[in-house]
Amino acid sequence: MSQAEKLLQDFYLISGMRVALYDKQARCIAWAGPTAYSYCNAVHTTAKGFNRCFASDEAAFATVAKTRKTHTFTCPFGLFEAVAPVISKGVLQGYLFVGEAIGQDIAQQELALREGLQFIGEGIAEQRLRTLIAQLATHTADEQQALVNTLQMFAAAIAATNVLDTEERGTALLLRDYLDRNYAQKITLSELALHFHYSTVTLTEHFKCAFDTTIVSYLTEKRIEAAKTLLLETELNIGSVGERCGFENPEHFSKTFKQKTGLSPLHFRIKKGCQAQL
Repeated sequence: MSQAEKLLQDFYLISGMRVALYDKQARCIAWAGPTAYSYCNAVHTTAKGFNRCFASDEAAFATVAKTRKTHTFTCPFGLFEAVAPVISKGVLQGYLFVGEAIGQDIAQQELALREGLQFIGEGIAEQRLRTLIAQLATHTADEQQALVNTLQMFAAAIAATNVLDTEERGTALLLRDYLDRNYAQKITLSELALHFHYSTVTLTEHFKCAFDTTIVSYLTEKRIEAAKTLLLETELNIGSVGERCGFENPEHFSKTFKQKTGLSPLHFRIKKGCQAQL
């Protein structure tokens, strides 16, 4: 873990808020936050919900690029968010973005529910959305201001690492690095599009052109290779191996593993384990 990534993880542990580091083109470099299904995941399941978030984020980045100052705002769904500039040697190098939190005001929580119900995908019930809202980090107004002050200090600390003051890398390479670091987490194309501020179609085309494979195929292969290692080098049960490698559930893991290797995870462990002993 790099120094910048460690700082992001520290901020998440302090705040309970998702935090992400973006370069000056608003492409995600690293992030830290909850890995469980969240309120934001729910509203991103529809194109109009995704587009609404995307436009809000774009406006926030534009404001910070213009003012070079930290910008705090309430997103269209009622969540508290903030963007701080990462400035190195007087030059704007990127942004530190925090969100997925809500104030303690009941009215604000009801706003999140009311707005969210207009955008969530099929199969997500109102009670489920209420549960996801209850799981959001909550802070008082004073606590929010304290977190913004802390965010600005973290932005200065990240600027000092010079992690963004390097030769620019192509979007496809940044995306591959992101997948390599985060394959164990839940990843969707819509979330990646928000991370890198491209449409899902454009992002997919960038990756396909650079690596001659799709994002989904690359991610699946990465997870299968990681699973092979865990199956052979640990005594974790099959379900735990799948979970640690980013598969939705044991059934999905076993089915995908067999499709890719011709063996179930258990048979792979037994066969390869026996071969290693010969």
